[in-house]
Amino acid sequence: MAGIAGFASGEVSFCGNAGNVGSGTNCCGIVAAVDQLTISDCYNAGTLSIGSGYDADSFPIADAAAGNDNCVYEGNLSTKDAYAGWDFQSVWFEPISSSNDHGFPYPMLRDCNLHSLTVSVSAEKATCTDGVEEITYCICGLKESKEIAPALGHNWVVVNVKEANCTYEGERTYECTRCHEEKPEKDILPVEPDKHVDADNDNICDLCEKTIKEEEVKKSFFQRVIDFFKRIFDWIRNLFTRNKDN
Repeated sequence: MAGIAGFASGEVSFCGNAGNVGSGTNCCGIVAAVDQLTISDCYNAGTLSIGSGYDADSFPIADAAAGNDNCVYEGNLSTKDAYAGWDFQSVWFEPISSSNDHGFPYPMLRDCNLHSLTVSVSAEKATCTDGVEEITYCICGLKESKEIAPALGHNWVVVNVKEANCTYEGERTYECTRCHEEKPEKDILPVEPDKHVDADNDNICDLCEKTIKEEEVKKSFFQRVIDFFKRIFDWIRNLFTRNKDN
């Protein structure tokens, strides 16, 4: 019983075991029984539960192995320092650290020929606030991602205008043509001292109670006509913009 192979001959290299191993006889963390075997660049991070006459520290690899090169089975195996002489630039990923994302506490081989499990979303799925990433998963747990479409950003258009007058400020509100979210910020239209409201036509402003001069009444009337046609124009423009985006 062993963490990597119960019996092997020839060469075993670039392997690792993180599971616990238990047996009454011939129990090793890497290889238990060998036939002219060379073992290199392997590790055992599992716990060995061995029967009478076997010592866990003495049997990481069967005694008959012809070579034991760069094999690691003692110490804190979740740190890079435990693997003196190992190639962490081109052969192995380091034990989990800020420099990788495989999520495993022990070394993982870089070239496992399975880095092709790709999750890809169409670039058309990008929204105003979220872009689209293509994510490639490996069976070893490594995850790599790349942006294939950035967030679109909002396309704001005016949807409502509340005109200012002699007493109150006005405001202009916006909505996104894509997601229909209302823009949090509104344009504030300043108070217009000469823009009175006289619904009962008594020549006295209903808001500030100021007597409206004749020239101001005329001006107010023409301004209301202009504002009326302006609102119609804005409505038609916004309607055209929405239909175009859809």
